This record gives sequence, C-alpha cells and structure tokens, in this order.
Amino acid sequence: MDVRFNSTRAFEKQLGSLTGKERERIAKKINYLAELYSTDPAGLSMHATPLSRKVLGGYDSSLYTAKLSHNDRLIFSAEADPIQGEVVLTLFALTTPDKYSGTIESITESLYQERFHTDDVEGLVHGTV
Repeated sequence: MDVRFNSTRAFEKQLGSLTGKERERIAKKINYLAELYSTDPAGLSMHATPLSRKVLGGYDSSLYTAKLSHNDRLIFSAEADPIQGEVVLTLFALTTPDKYSGTIESITESLYQERFHTDDVEGLVHGTV
C-alpha cells in the first residue's frame, strides 16, 4: 500500500526547531512506522502505543504515541484507506515527556470538539441535554 503523510502546523513547527541531524533521525523512525503499518498494521503496536482512553461515548481513538528517543514522543494517527489503497499517517505533534499529557489533551479536544458540539446541539433539539 502507498503511504500518505499529513501533518499539522504544530508538528511542522516543532520539527523545524530541531537540528538537521535530529530531523533526519526522526524522519527515519516515522518512515519505519509508516512502512510497518502498511505491511503489518498489528505489528505497529510493538513500536507505538495506541491511546487507550475512550473518547466520545465509547469510541476508540485512532491516535498513537511513539517514543522516538529518550526525550522525543510522536503523537500521530494511522489509518488504512482501502478505497484509495493507501495508508494515511497524520503527524500531530512532537513532544517531550513533561508536556505529553497536555499535548494529548489539546489534540483530542481539537479533534473531537466538533463532534461534542454536534452531539450537544442534537441533544438540545431532541430534549436529551
């Protein structure tokens, strides 16, 4: 399967703040994760951890975290698109252990904010909120 990468501005900014050697090291690890997911999606769990928190009333998140080095953590999503015949990796953030929890919280709020708002509006319309 082909691999398509998407990235957020935050990720690009964080990556841009690193040295060339650090960017190269991180790019190699990200490419490895992408290749692994495209050939053996279950094998990704040996190198990346799916976020186990349940979000949005029982739906699982497709977010993963991978330890890239002692101080670098990658937060990303990995999804197969069988219609397009590709794997899509969305790179959300590079973070450090001390900022990890806040970064995860910010990403999940951003990703699911629209869904929460839609559910609240539907609840108001149907009288369930």
